[in-house]
Parts: sequence; C-alpha cells; structure tokens
Amino acid sequence: MKALLLLLTFLFLPLLARSTPRDDLWQNQRARRAAMELFRSGSTANALLHLHRNLRPAASGGGEQGTLAQSLIEIAGDFYNRRELPLARAAAQQALLAAEPVLADRSPATAQRRAQLYLSLGVLHETVLFDERSALACYEAAVGLHPADPVSRNRRTLATEKLQRRNGGAR
Repeated sequence: MKALLLLLTFLFLPLLARSTPRDDLWQNQRARRAAMELFRSGSTANALLHLHRNLRPAASGGGEQGTLAQSLIEIAGDFYNRRELPLARAAAQQALLAAEPVLADRSPATAQRRAQLYLSLGVLHETVLFDERSALACYEAAVGLHPADPVSRNRRTLATEKLQRRNGGAR
C-alpha cells in the first residue's frame, strides 16, 4: 500500500508543478515590472538579461524571441503612458531589435502571430516613435500576413489617410 501511494505521488507530482497560462501571465508581468526598474536605473543590458531569464514563452507562439519582443513593446507602452518618453523610446528600439528574427521568419511563429507582432510594432511606431511611415509599413505587412484581421486593415486605412492629409493629399 505504501509503495502504491509513493508511486502515485511521483506520478502526479509533476502534473501539479506545471504552470498554467495564468501563472505564466503573472510571471511575465513580474518580469516586465522588474525590467522596467532596470531600464530606469540605466541598465538596459541587465533589463534584457532579466527578461531572457524570466519570461515564459506565450502559448500563442513565437517562442522566446516573440515573447521578448511583445514584452518590450508592452514596456515601451507603459513608459509612454507614464510620460517617461526617453525610456519608452529606448524600450521601443530594443523591441524592434528583438522582433527582427521573428519577423524574418527565423522563429517558430506562425504567420498570424507575425502579423500580430507587426500590428503591435505599427502602433509602437505611430504612438511612441512618431514615425507614421514605418507604422504604415508595419500595418501593410500585418495585412499581407493575415488579410482577414479587421484591426490591421483599419489601422492601415487610418495611417494611409493620416499620411495623405499630412502630405496635402485628398481628404
């Protein structure tokens, strides 16, 4: 009887230790908050190292690099919302670097996940970096990878209209 109980304990213990998506979400939020503090202290390299070591890859795909890029996009957005613009721009530049392997199809990310990343980068270009041409290019790439996504199509349309108005084109 003791042997059976011991066997069952060893069989089911690993099942209990698995993390749930909710656990991953909390872990990634804690990692992002700690990385933000490292960015604030001027230690970008340590912030990136902390994210590499502590982020759990998202179930949506893209692997570690996709999760890193998305986390850096979120960090840049958080800094922007707190009006810490130099830090927002620094995190945005790191996000662009982290996203490059995913966007170049050198990761396990699906086309749909790459389209989502392009969409996020488009918003980042538009709101944090104030680069509407790059934002439009990201939206176009997102639509090219996932044409059925209405958000990407709408963002592309709005970015196109905004650029036309700025350039004195049709309204």
